[in-house]
Amino acid sequence: GINAEYGDFKQLMEIILAIGNYINGNTGRGGAFGFKPEALLKISEMKGNNRMTLMNYLVTFVEKKYEHLSDIGERFSILEASSKESLKQITTELTEIKNGIRIVEGELSRASGEGEGEGDKLDQNFCSKMGAFLKKAKPLFDTTEKALNDLKEKFHQLMVWLCEDPKKDSSEVFQSFNFFFSSFERAKRENIRRKALQEKADQKKKQSRSRSKKKEEEDDSDQIDNMMLGSDSDTASLGTVESSTSDAPDWQDAEDQE
Repeated sequence: GINAEYGDFKQLMEIILAIGNYINGNTGRGGAFGFKPEALLKISEMKGNNRMTLMNYLVTFVEKKYEHLSDIGERFSILEASSKESLKQITTELTEIKNGIRIVEGELSRASGEGEGEGDKLDQNFCSKMGAFLKKAKPLFDTTEKALNDLKEKFHQLMVWLCEDPKKDSSEVFQSFNFFFSSFERAKRENIRRKALQEKADQKKKQSRSRSKKKEEEDDSDQIDNMMLGSDSDTASLGTVESSTSDAPDWQDAEDQE
């Protein structure tokens, strides 16, 4: 509901304020009690040493500590349409329509003889068509005008809550918030891609270490085999030498000589 959305929005703004005060520390901008909507535009611009923006960090922090706020960007996607409309422009256009309706009412009044210029009546065909038009248009206009006045009153309350100038145009304010929430969603997608790339890189490193370890084991095995082959060869050579030097003299031949 509206109260839930308001509460989540307020909590997210409080988190941003706390992070901003932590970053600014004891500087002149630290210890702030609030911030202007324009400050939200800078969150996507601030980058750390790891190339992550403050928005990327904010999304990570929110998803870890405040999971119920992780989809807030989707819930406030309506701001995209709101940021393209201007209450000042709508008011101007509605005023022009109102003045046009008054002109038509005046002409019809004179045409029916209720005005001052009875001799300047319009033809009955015009009166019939415009009379039917006004019958439908007037109630619709009154409903639209009332809705606009209600909207302007709520916008005024919003500006007071944001400590902003109530005379500021709605499009300017909503553009700041729309940019923020759009950037919030974009940072979520960036974090997912970054995580996937990191996991892929880690997997490659793991496979590389596994191959290196396997190669080392194969090299060690080859060295052992070579050592064993060398040992067998030496033993065989030694056996041959011992066999040749241990032959007994031919004593029979010596006796025959005697």
